[in-house]
This record gives sequence, structure tokens and C-alpha cells, in this order.
Amino acid sequence: MTGIFAEEQRKERAEAEYKRLLPSLESMDGKRRAAYDKLLHEVAFIGVTLEELRQIIAQEGPVGEYKNGVNQYGQKPSAAVQTYDKLANTYAKLLAQLEKALPPVSEDDGTGQELLEFLKGGRRV
Repeated sequence: MTGIFAEEQRKERAEAEYKRLLPSLESMDGKRRAAYDKLLHEVAFIGVTLEELRQIIAQEGPVGEYKNGVNQYGQKPSAAVQTYDKLANTYAKLLAQLEKALPPVSEDDGTGQELLEFLKGGRRV
């Protein structure tokens, strides 16, 4: 499994995603915000990693070959698919944790709306 992004690209993309989501934490007080800031960094990193894994799966396919000895061989999910599966579950848990931490948002209050839109699967334009 080879990476798609260079290390610097990965860092830049994660930082850009973090900055995009950061305004969502503005409504939190200082201590809570500091605690959830690290979580937001993790969400950004995992999001970029999932994006990279999707590209690897698209290039290399979801199935890999294995051979254990002379007569034992076959196909199994690729390492990228297995990693993607585990990270996607972690990502979903982190997003749920962030969503619970945010105060309720009224329709006319933009606070936290960026993250809520992201959590719902939509992207603000």
C-alpha cells in the first residue's frame, strides 16, 4: 500500500480541514474548547487519511491476494480496505462526540453550523 499524498500535503490538507471546522468550537468556553480542539485535530487528520485511503482503494482495488505456504492462497480485503473500515468507525465516533458537545443551534444562529452541516454529510459552499 503506497500513499497518495506526500507527508507535507497530508499535513496541509489536515490543517485546512481543521481551520474549516474550527469556527464550530467558538461557542464553547475556554477549558471545553481546549479539550475539544485536540479532538478536532484528530477529526481533520482522520478525514484526510480516509480521503487518501479511498484513492488507494480506487487505484489498487478492494481485494488483495495472499499466500500462506504451498497450498494456501486466495483473496482477502486489502490492507487499505481494512484500515479504511477501522478509521471510518473511529471517525464516526469522534464526529458523534463532537456533535454532542456542541450547544443546540437555532436556525438564525450560525454558531456551530459549519460542523453540524459537515456532520450531517453536507458541505457548505
